Amino acid sequence: MKLVSTLGLVALTALVACAGDTGPAGAKGDTGPAGAAGAAGGTTDSVNGITPAKAFLGRKLTIEISGNNTKWDTLKASDISFGDGIKVTDVVNSSATALLVTVDIADTAKTGARDITVGGKVYKGFQVLAPAQITGSAGTLAQGSIAVGSVKNLDIENPFDTDFLDFKTLTGGVTAAVGTPKVFSTDFQILMDVNATAGARSLVLDNGDGTTYQTDVPLTIAARTPTIFNLTTPAEVSLGSKPLESQLFSVEVDPNSIVNVTVAAPAGSSASPAFALLPASGKWADQLGSFNETADLPNLDKVNKAKFFLVFLDTQGTTNVKFTPTVKKTVFSQFEVEPNDTQATANNLAVLPSDLLATMESAAAQDWFKVTIPAGPQKKISFKTVGVETKTVDGFFGPQQVTVDTAVQLYGSNGATIGAAVDAGYNETLTSANLAPGDYFVKVTFSAESTYDAALSHYRVQAALQ
Repeated sequence: MKLVSTLGLVALTALVACAGDTGPAGAKGDTGPAGAAGAAGGTTDSVNGITPAKAFLGRKLTIEISGNNTKWDTLKASDISFGDGIKVTDVVNSSATALLVTVDIADTAKTGARDITVGGKVYKGFQVLAPAQITGSAGTLAQGSIAVGSVKNLDIENPFDTDFLDFKTLTGGVTAAVGTPKVFSTDFQILMDVNATAGARSLVLDNGDGTTYQTDVPLTIAARTPTIFNLTTPAEVSLGSKPLESQLFSVEVDPNSIVNVTVAAPAGSSASPAFALLPASGKWADQLGSFNETADLPNLDKVNKAKFFLVFLDTQGTTNVKFTPTVKKTVFSQFEVEPNDTQATANNLAVLPSDLLATMESAAAQDWFKVTIPAGPQKKISFKTVGVETKTVDGFFGPQQVTVDTAVQLYGSNGATIGAAVDAGYNETLTSANLAPGDYFVKVTFSAESTYDAALSHYRVQAALQ
């Protein structure tokens, strides 16, 4: 006898009980709607693949597009679209279901995902990327300022050319330059003139061979109004919470004067506050001095005030720095009088000590000055030349400041040479031995060690008896 479990038996019984007897046939129902017609061959034509599926701005490349059940044998460039900023320049019909499409992607094309249209069919899955990514920045992005940053190259097939990499020219009073580039990264610096056009700037690096690298985000330069710098009672300068944050000031200097501005870190602080000096044009290309702790603001106009701009920042990137600049003002009352190119026509420095403004008109010019030691004990003659204008140039050991380069010689009234200053720098100091009462003559010439620059032609004569 076959045994059946209680559970199985109960379940089987229930099923049988639910089935019941077969009933009479029901009435015929209405006919349902017709189904959709199938496509020829059983499939729909479509774009089903693209290789590569992404591309960088500023590139020319060939893309393979594959389809399903398509008939692309006769497609032309005009039948294919990648959207604005991407031009289809060539099409090779590999087969009815495969295309090789050459495209030219502009630096200005919009980044992100976009649709591709091939013979009326749309494919979603292509992406446009910026080949360079800004990975960090510091400084103030505003008029009359400086900023620095770093860029990463995302296009591994096109490394940076470490010998030629530079930024494409920017407009509107903004310039940019790279540091020492590496294969896939570089640092950069941006200078913004006082009157630079405010707004977004797209940065594009160039390898020098036509390969460009559009950065992923534009840098937006803000408009700002310079604060008036008070020479009589300078106000405290406050540099905020961001490294290399700058403050912009304008200042007017009275005629026939030189104003010296000096900054120093607060007591006990490791900060290094400094400033750049720009002329009335407000252009970095005309910069009068690089970041220094002190600088002279010269105004040699005898009638009009001269305008300058000061860009303060902390060169070490220290934040929350507060300091008060100090100001020293010199007003000239004595001026060199031409002609004084010979001992016989020497300017008489009758009042000593003197602080006189003179001009070196050319590399061949000579300026003569007469100094008299009055009756009485012997005295030393101190004669110092100090260049007024300065500018920054690239030197052997990096940027350096230059000014007019003078040479100084001392003569007796009989024309005999008594001594000369050591021509070792731009500014010369001659201090004689004790000399008997009488007339002496100082000749100032341009140093044979330098190249003459008319923009650096003025100097101060500081003469005294000791």
